[in-house]
Amino acid sequence: MLLPDRPEMPSPVETPQRKAGLIKAERTRKSIIDAARIVFSERPYDSVSVSRIVEQAGVANGTFYLYFENKEAVLRDVTVSIVADYAQFMNERMKSIDDPIDRVSIATRSVLEFASADSDLGKVLVQAAINLPETRARYQRMLRLDLEQGVAKGVFKVVVDDILLNIVTVGNATVLDAVLRGAKDPEVIDRYIEYLLRLLGVPHDIATLYV
Repeated sequence: MLLPDRPEMPSPVETPQRKAGLIKAERTRKSIIDAARIVFSERPYDSVSVSRIVEQAGVANGTFYLYFENKEAVLRDVTVSIVADYAQFMNERMKSIDDPIDRVSIATRSVLEFASADSDLGKVLVQAAINLPETRARYQRMLRLDLEQGVAKGVFKVVVDDILLNIVTVGNATVLDAVLRGAKDPEVIDRYIEYLLRLLGVPHDIATLYV
């Protein structure tokens, strides 16, 4: 037996009132994201509450949950545009660089300097790297490609596994956190890159040439 086709549902009519409502909703959502960025830059992830975010945004608790499921969801939205912009910038910068040591050195320095140039942004990225698995995984996918290329060319003497990727990710976050907290040593990033290259099996005399 053939069932009759379902009638197509009409598209919502774009009225001035509906358009104004959508603009207001987007403005509210953005105000929550902006407030969350400030709050996440002020305190550790575990100390951040939804009530503190809505207080900063000037909206009600219920309004927050119209747009986000929890604080992890809003942190994800805070970081997604930052990470996307950085990834595009790095793709353009790195596409002409083939040397695996150079790629790791430049990428590490770039992410640390990019994030430390804006302390609020940097603090949010530290939180995201530690607390958002998808943000960490996205960075580690790019890192894995460079490390595997270096192993294939014989310049890195390591096994590229999740343990190594996590060590590098945590190392980056730790150094960035130290810089944001006012590390007095101006060469802390240089020294970290040298340590990282030596961890990857690059001889000391060669590693120092890339910092």
